[in-house]
Amino acid sequence: MRILHTSDWHLGRSLLGKRRYAEFSQLLDWMLQCIEDRQIEVLIIAGDIFDTTTPSVTAQDQYYNFLAAASAKACCRHIVVIGGNHDSANFLNAPGAILKNLNVHVVGQACDNIQDEVLLLDNHQGEVGLVVGAVPFLSDRDIRRYEALESLADKDQRIIEAYHQHYAQVADYAKKQADKYAVPMVATGHLFMTGGVTSEGDGVRDLYVGSLGQLRSDLFSQDFNYVALGHIHQPQKVGGLNHIRYSGSPLAMCFDECNRPKQVLVVDFNHQHEAQVTEVPVPTFQRLHKIAGDLSTLQSAIEKLKAQNESIWLEITYQSDELQSNLRSLLMDQTKNSQVEILKLINYQRQNVHLQSEDKLETLEQLSVEDVFKRLLDRQQIPETQRADLLMTYQETLYRLQHDEEQP
Repeated sequence: MRILHTSDWHLGRSLLGKRRYAEFSQLLDWMLQCIEDRQIEVLIIAGDIFDTTTPSVTAQDQYYNFLAAASAKACCRHIVVIGGNHDSANFLNAPGAILKNLNVHVVGQACDNIQDEVLLLDNHQGEVGLVVGAVPFLSDRDIRRYEALESLADKDQRIIEAYHQHYAQVADYAKKQADKYAVPMVATGHLFMTGGVTSEGDGVRDLYVGSLGQLRSDLFSQDFNYVALGHIHQPQKVGGLNHIRYSGSPLAMCFDECNRPKQVLVVDFNHQHEAQVTEVPVPTFQRLHKIAGDLSTLQSAIEKLKAQNESIWLEITYQSDELQSNLRSLLMDQTKNSQVEILKLINYQRQNVHLQSEDKLETLEQLSVEDVFKRLLDRQQIPETQRADLLMTYQETLYRLQHDEEQP
């Protein structure tokens, strides 16, 4: 069965205060066309469907309308959705019984019965054609018990052991089913693997989720013919292995990703059940662009961008020894009545003299919760040797605050 692997849609996400609903609509329309053009039989969405645990009504509409349209495609037999660390497991699971009638299989969180995470997907002949170990994001409370007075190192080791145990149990049961029907077996995951490459500002929470940074490719049984991963926004292979992949986010999540290609992955299996992976580029629906330089360089670059008659969101970095107290107003006037819009302006001098003008000031909209905490560490002059533990504890606290309300 032919698979389309995607992840990290982050529906409802904004960029520096700019809503991106139009982009998401275009992306989902393109995804539907991709399913039809490439005759996709199984769609796997590997977590972080939404950007927050309380998605807006518009984001929900986009999600459910997409599921209805995709399931109506004659070629698309099944849709597998797993929860990510940004998602509310309860929210995803709530309509599960209804979605099941559309062959949409939702696993929002770790199941009490491990067999419930193993899906037997039938093909167009009505026979089992694929076994999927649909493992969602695993929070530590889902997979391990707390130990009194345990150290951070002990806690991390217990989390790693719990991950290995969980995937081993899924693999054991999936293997029995795959052997029974002589079909390929696939695993999913939403986690941070050792060596994973991220971008500054892309929103990947790798401090807490990835204190799991010691997770390696041996987490996954060699019996899995393909592993569809989510959480990291840059497409990449894990350990250089062709069959263990992050598809990456289909949209650029920050300006640092503006020149990086985005993709989804089409997976076929040969007679030996080996995965054959095709990388399918995702079009750019809203152009992001970065420019840097002195005032003359910036103004010249803006004029060239305006001449392209294309909607462009811009990040500008001013680099010069010359102080420009009215920099923002000059550049904003230049882009007025054009399709070029400045979303971020960074103002500093080459001589590392940080200007205290309004152009240097950051707003909360520009900062993540992790950025705010790092600014506090800077202000309090916390030594580097203490920061890793403090950041990890802070990230865990955020996680608990976010997810406690979801527990029964």
